[in-house]
This record gives sequence, structure tokens and C-alpha cells, in this order.
Amino acid sequence: MIRHHRQAIPQRQPHQRSEPGEMPEKSALEASLFPGASSSNTRAGRSTADGVHRGSIGAPMDRNSHYPWRGLSASKFLGTVREVFLFASRHWHLLFSLFLLFFVSVASLIADVSLVYPFREMAQGQLGLAHEREKFFHEQEEYRNKRRLLDTQRTMAAQQRELGNALLDSGLYADAEEAFATALSLDGTDRSAELGRGKAHILRLAASEDKNPAAIDHYLKTILRDNPGDYHAHAMLGELLAGLDPEAAEVHYRRAVAAGARAAHARFGLARMLTGRGEYQEARILLEEAVDLVPLRALYRTNLADVLARMGDFPAAVAHYRRAVSLNKKRILGHFKLAGGLRRVKELEEAQTHYRNGVALLERKRIAERPENRASWPFSVTPAHQGPGYPEPVAYTVYLDRREQKRVYGELELAAGEFLLGQEEEARRRLRELPRLPDREQAEIEWLVTGELQALVEDQQYLAGTVEAFLKTLN
Repeated sequence: MIRHHRQAIPQRQPHQRSEPGEMPEKSALEASLFPGASSSNTRAGRSTADGVHRGSIGAPMDRNSHYPWRGLSASKFLGTVREVFLFASRHWHLLFSLFLLFFVSVASLIADVSLVYPFREMAQGQLGLAHEREKFFHEQEEYRNKRRLLDTQRTMAAQQRELGNALLDSGLYADAEEAFATALSLDGTDRSAELGRGKAHILRLAASEDKNPAAIDHYLKTILRDNPGDYHAHAMLGELLAGLDPEAAEVHYRRAVAAGARAAHARFGLARMLTGRGEYQEARILLEEAVDLVPLRALYRTNLADVLARMGDFPAAVAHYRRAVSLNKKRILGHFKLAGGLRRVKELEEAQTHYRNGVALLERKRIAERPENRASWPFSVTPAHQGPGYPEPVAYTVYLDRREQKRVYGELELAAGEFLLGQEEEARRRLRELPRLPDREQAEIEWLVTGELQALVEDQQYLAGTVEAFLKTLN
């Protein structure tokens, strides 16, 4: 018999209240939709004996517990925002450049300005800056070059100024004036060179033949009023007053020597005055100082040799005469004085050579007309002592001023040398061809040569006969 079983219809359960702190029981639909949801939730409630979650009545419910996709979307959004901010913080300069480029592009479209305009302006600015930098570099280099040139010119001007002072010390006033002028051309602000040029100009005029003594004296005294220790002015006043007021000249010379450690020309001038008075020892000291200060000045060496010869030191005199000739081979008087010194040391052949050189130079007009050869030649002659009962001989000075006088003197010395060397025929022929001067001038030159030969015999008696024969031929 077929039995029909009736399926029991589940009874609807009455709604149960949840205990406080318990979650409501999930429905089957929710369980099927969210199988991962845990039935045990310690935060929302506690488990009952029958496995039903109960929540507390009146407790607020978490929306995400019923709608979990909302929490996931918010988390993703926040993470994205965070990543964006991190990227922006790391690459802000790139973003700013892009923004600026975008802004410039928009501005160029609105204002109808080319997009590359700012960059072109920047490039032009960079080119202008480079040009200015290069211009500044060239100007700086030009300034350095000018500064170096100026320093070089000032150094050269100082050297020329020192040269001018040295030439003033040596009595070479024309050369000193030229040196000071060169210094001023190099450095127009050199006050010392300007004063030196003015002083050298006045001293050159004072030393020349065409001069105004009163004006020069006034100018030199003006210099001394402003600078009482100016030894150049004292030396020139001594030179100007030597023939007019020897005592005043000596005072100025001594002041110049005391004030100027390098005043060589003042020493030379004072030594000449002392030599004229026979004070050879002091004159020798002064001339040796002058030679030490200016070793290349032939004039100082010649005067020192003259003093040494008068003191009887002929070897030393010959050494200085020889050096003076080597310094200025065209100074005719130097050859004659060297020849006279060589005779005193028994070097007759070399003496004859230098007499011959001196006469040959006199034949050359251009050389004979040089200033140092046109100047007067002073010769101091001391006649030989005639013996007991006769007065002491008095020295006298013979001056040879003209070229003809100097030539006659040279020819007579050559004739005397030929006699001393045994060449009597050549000597007599030379005497016959000797040009004649006025009687007084001729006699003075013959006295000069006679006095030199007599002095030679005093040292070299073996020449007495030869000298006597020559003097007879001369008379």
C-alpha cells in the first residue's frame, strides 16, 4: 500500500532578540553570499551554545561588515593618492617644467607669441653675456699689458736718471742732459729727472766757451739756496771760480767732495788746484778716488798719471797713461804723454811709436778738431838745476792752443826720439822740414822739449851726450 509521507513544513521561528554584545544571526542568504565571514566575532559578540551569533541590542553596526566592497575601494583610492603624492614629491622639478612648458604654450597661443621666443631670448642673453665676458677679459689683459709697459718704462726711466746723475758726477754735462731727457720721455712724471735735466743744461752752458758767467752764477746760487747740499752746483762754482778766486773755488770744491760721495768731477777739480800748488800727495788721493768712482774716464787717469810722474813713480804713471789711451785712442795728448812716460822707463822704441801715432792723428783734421783735441794742452816745465851757486829753477807752464803748435811739438819730439835711437839723419831731415811758427811760439815749444830731455838725462845719464848733440842741432 502506498504511503504518502507528508513533508513537514518548517515552522517559522520567532524572532529572537540578541543578547547585549551579540551579533544577530546571519541568514542563509547572507551566509551563501559571504562564506568567508567568520561566525565568531569577539569584537561584536560572543558564541552561544547553539552557534548563533548574538549582538548587543542598541550597538551601532559596522557598515562595511554588511558592505565590504566599500572598504576595499576606499583603500585603493587612498593608496593611489599616496602614490601620486610620492611621485610628485620625487619628480617635482620635472612636473614643474612640464607645467611651465604647458603654461608657455598656452600663453603663446593666446598672445600670438612663438613658443621658442623665451628660449631665443635666453640664448641671446647667453651670447651677450659671453661677449661681455670676452670683452672684459680682453680689457683686463690690455690693462695688464699697459701696466707692465708702464712699469718697464718707469724702470728704464729710473736707470736713465741714475745714468744722468753719474754723468753729472763725471762732469759730462751734455751726455747727462741727454740721459735726463730720455728719462723724461719714458716717464713724464719723474720730477728728479726734470730737475736733473735743468741742472745739466746750465752746467753744460757753464762749461762751454759761449757762456754768460753772471747768469750761470745766479742760477747756481739759486740752486744752492733751495738745496745747500747740492754738490753738483758746488763743483761747477768751483770750476767757474778756479781762475778768478782760487780760495772761493777751493771752498766750493771741498763742500762738493764732503757732500757727494760720488762727486768724481769735484775731486778732479780740487786735485788740479792742489797739483798746481805742488801738493801732490793729497791730489793723488783725490784722483785715485775719482778713478775708482769712474774707471772708464780717461781724463781722470791721465791726471793721476801726471801726478804720479811728478812724484817720480813712472811705472805707475805709465800704467795709467796706457789705460787712458786704451779708453780713448783718438785723444792725441794721451799718446804724447804715454810716449814721455815710456822714455822715463827706458822704453824708447815704444815711446817713438806713440809719438808717431800722435802726429798721424794731428794730420787727420776731423780727429784734430774733436773737442778734447781742440782744447789747450798745458805742459809744466821745470828747467834743470845748473849747479851750486845758481838759484833753484822755477817751473813754468807752456800752453799749446792751436793745431799748428801741437804739430810742431810732435815733430820735435819725433826728431828727439830718432836721435836717441841713433837715427840722426832722419832727425836732421825732420828738423829741416819743420814748419815755422812765430818766434815766440817756436821758442816756447823748443824750451818745452829741451826741459823734457834735460829731465830725462837726470835719470839716465848715459843719454847725456846724445841729448846734448840733439840740442845743438836744434839751436
